Amino acid sequence: MRELNRANNRLQELSEQKSKFLSSASHELRTTLTVIKEFCSIVHDEAIGPLNGEQKKCLASALRNCSRLAALVDDLLD
Repeated sequence: MRELNRANNRLQELSEQKSKFLSSASHELRTTLTVIKEFCSIVHDEAIGPLNGEQKKCLASALRNCSRLAALVDDLLD
């Protein structure tokens, strides 16, 4: 019985460590991703100057991929 209790306590400790790691990692990923997405949006919206069609297409792709990565981070937390 003691062995099972020790094993259970160890599993709980590992679960808590995993949760802390995921929380920290997701925060760092979201913060960085938000900055990237906002800068891409500013450029895509031509706030700093005009773009040609190919440039807009590339930025639209980057914005879509930022959204996909944000969804993956959310799924990871779930």
